[in-house]
This record gives sequence, C-alpha cells and structure tokens, in this order.
Amino acid sequence: MLDIKSVVSNLNRNALGGTKIPHAVSNSVLRQENEKIYIAAFVYTYNRENLQSNKMPRPTQWLLADIESGEIIKEYDCRSKDFSDAEFDTLYDLNDPNVKRPSREDFVEIYTLFDDIRNEITKNDLQMVDKYHDYLNRILEITPSNYQRFYKDLSNL
Repeated sequence: MLDIKSVVSNLNRNALGGTKIPHAVSNSVLRQENEKIYIAAFVYTYNRENLQSNKMPRPTQWLLADIESGEIIKEYDCRSKDFSDAEFDTLYDLNDPNVKRPSREDFVEIYTLFDDIRNEITKNDLQMVDKYHDYLNRILEITPSNYQRFYKDLSNL
C-alpha cells in the first residue's frame, strides 16, 4: 500500500489534469460511493490576492482515489457534480486565531493514523470508524473554521 504522504504528493501533482494553475489539494478524507470507500480530497484554486488576504474561494473540484494505491479514479468539477452546497461567489476567511498550528510531528501522527485506517479498510475491519472520527477531528483542529465545512461535506462516513 502506498503511504498517504506519497498519495497526497501524487494528488497534488495530478489534480486539475496536471496543469500548472496555482492550487491546493486538501488533506485526505474518506468517502463512500456505490458501497466502496475511497480516499477523497477537494481542490481549490487561488491567486495572489487570495494569498495576501488569506481568503480563499470554495473548492472547484474534488477527486476520489483508490484506497490502496492512491491512484485517482474520478475527478469531478463542482459545478457539474458537487459535494457541498456552499456558495461559489464567496471567499472564505482563513484567518482563524483558534486554529491549531500543526507541527511536523502532528502530521506524522495524522498520516500514520490515516494509513492505519486504510489498512483496516482493506481487511474489511469496520472497527476503523471510531479511529476515522478521531482522524477527522485532528484534521478539523488544524483547519480554519470557515473551511471545516468542506471536510465535513466531502467525508460521508
């Protein structure tokens, strides 16, 4: 199984068809589609003004990747098939003084937890649901409150 750090790198490289548009890919979550569980992430684009104000547009795409290999299975344009009911013409303020600033160690722990969950899924161990909620809560701790909704909307476990 490809580790999630490598999967995330692959998702970043191949999102938006591999174009060089300034963008970011979210931390991974789990999403069930047609009774199968996938790695899911959303993609948002930004410009210099967004970076200066730290106000970002809502995601424009989302993708599903294979739980083991991390290979992108489907890529969706949010205007065609959306995962959220958030407005497209709103900028979301990421200036959140209450957000936890993650350390390198935090990311090692979070990624290890996600890999453990993925491993349990491949073994059809449904005990992972509680672990997954712990993982998602850790992701939400490091996400500005105005952007948390996208993680909650995309994750459906």
